[in-house]
Amino acid sequence: MSKSLLILTALLLSVAATAAARADLTLDEALAAALETRPELAAADARWRAAAARAEQAGAWPNPAGFLRLEDAPRDGDAWNGANRIVGLSQTLPLGGRTGAARRTAETAAATRGHERDALLRAVAAEVRAAHARAVHAGETFELRREAVVIARRLLEAAASRVTHGDAPASDLRRARGELGIAEAEAAAAEADDVAARVALATAIGDGARPVGATRDDADGLPVPVDLDALLTSLDEAPLTRAAASRADEEAARVGEASRARIPDLDLEAGLREAPAGAAFDLGFRISLPIFDRGGARLASARADAEAAAALSRAARRDLEARLRRAHAELTAAALGAAIYRDTVVPEARAALRSAEAAYAAGDSGLSEVLLVRRDWLEARRAALDLRRDAELARAELEALL
Repeated sequence: MSKSLLILTALLLSVAATAAARADLTLDEALAAALETRPELAAADARWRAAAARAEQAGAWPNPAGFLRLEDAPRDGDAWNGANRIVGLSQTLPLGGRTGAARRTAETAAATRGHERDALLRAVAAEVRAAHARAVHAGETFELRREAVVIARRLLEAAASRVTHGDAPASDLRRARGELGIAEAEAAAAEADDVAARVALATAIGDGARPVGATRDDADGLPVPVDLDALLTSLDEAPLTRAAASRADEEAARVGEASRARIPDLDLEAGLREAPAGAAFDLGFRISLPIFDRGGARLASARADAEAAAALSRAARRDLEARLRRAHAELTAAALGAAIYRDTVVPEARAALRSAEAAYAAGDSGLSEVLLVRRDWLEARRAALDLRRDAELARAELEALL
């Protein structure tokens, strides 16, 4: 058995063993697996639930406190019976709308955590989509390089036959062997890229230790570009946009809370007094005096934070629109190019390669001609795969934004 045949056999066995050890996932299966596996999604949902629980309690009045006080207790003798005993309740009364402001802050914080959770979900889905597209591309590129090895072997057999019959110079045989070696080396490199892409897909799903492959739902379908104006209109409702706007609303709510915090609370005490002279009712009020801390620094800080959040919200909207326009342009160009290559360039290159191989086998052309046609075919196939991958990556970017 020749060395080249041994290499080809090893490649085929490697592919078979790899396919048996891994599960080839469709995009929907990969997305479903990521939803179950990625811990940051669970963390984001827990943060939202925690914020929602805090919002339910926010704005409630403080709990009342019970108290027992002894007054005028004698230093000697029976302190309990000789003192005035006061049993009662105290209650803090928030003034100036502080409870409503606290509730609004907590509610906007919960809304922010919800939008952040949704944005993270889109980001993870986009990451999985991109990793799946790269894994499919790497697998298809490996298959292409393996097919190139088969073609190179066929060409070597034709060259050997022609040299044996004296129809071609001996240099054709050496060139054909060199071309086969190049094809085998490129196939080995493509296999390594395929392995790396499958590891990246498994990592994106959330289980990097599990070997996983990728397969297409639709072998011939291409991403379809969407109208740009429709995408721009929906951008305001996108989770990333809403999360940035909600953070600005949250900081604005904190300004209202800080403003109302400058109004001191009123503490009310009411108790029943038991004294040797008889029973009585005690009522008292207490209010803090804003002399040393008037809350101005907290209010100024909250206002500055609100200004920063509003500015960041506008910047986020601007950056998202730029990313959307860029991804839309990339998707449009790549999808158009991929369709042209699929429908015209690749079929014509395949037909030209078959004709060139037949002509060389029949002795009607030289080896250089068939090698040029073979390279054109490989380039056409490679470009078609690259364009489809680029279209799918652009679509993943759009879905992350929207």
